[in-house]
Amino acid sequence: EADYFELMVLVEACMSLPTKLPSMDDVIKLNVGGTFFVTTRGTLCAEDGSMLATKFGIDSPFAPPVEYEGGVFLDRNPDVFKHVLDYLRNECKFVGQ
Repeated sequence: EADYFELMVLVEACMSLPTKLPSMDDVIKLNVGGTFFVTTRGTLCAEDGSMLATKFGIDSPFAPPVEYEGGVFLDRNPDVFKHVLDYLRNECKFVGQ
């Protein structure tokens, strides 16, 4: 009986784990200074060593990003961030290069 009880506790603990592991294909919605952007984890991690790659990487040492009003909040200027996102989406090259 004790073994059965321990097994059931273990099964319940496993059932409470997230069912989907993080992937570079995950779609992430960002709230950047009140403007929303939608991209993938892979795009945010395109520049190795960047703050975004560190924060959103699969093996990030930081706690999972907290959503605020429908997106992960970044306290940054959205007019500047759109250029950062374009850079990351264009294989870390500025448009026109």
